Amino acid sequence: MEILDYWPIIVGCAFLALAAGCEWKFRRVPNALCFPFAIAGLAVAVLGTTGHIPNVAGDFMSSIFGSIVGLASLIFFYSQGNLGAGCVKAQATFGIWAGCAMTSSACISTMILTSVVAIVITLICCAIAS
Repeated sequence: MEILDYWPIIVGCAFLALAAGCEWKFRRVPNALCFPFAIAGLAVAVLGTTGHIPNVAGDFMSSIFGSIVGLASLIFFYSQGNLGAGCVKAQATFGIWAGCAMTSSACISTMILTSVVAIVITLICCAIAS
């Protein structure tokens, strides 16, 4: 497989980079960024399912389930006030582009990595305090 076989995932990652840049600079992820990428991702998924676009990672249902996985992975943190709606929108949009399997893997990997970082920070703080 070549790198171009994964172009929808690359587009999804580029979208996340843009969303992260907006979040960092403006402290919000605008709808004007999320919705066009979401619509384009759905269009690509439909065209890939019908065979009009080759090398699409996943089909339309994979994109829908990827969006649901992305939404579900962050909705709890949003409901607790730990995240803004822009983060949830961005993750759901990434799910459309990456599909269900890749979005699930990314969510699980991120949760494991952030847990390890939290443990390391806690251990360093305990070592400094004592």
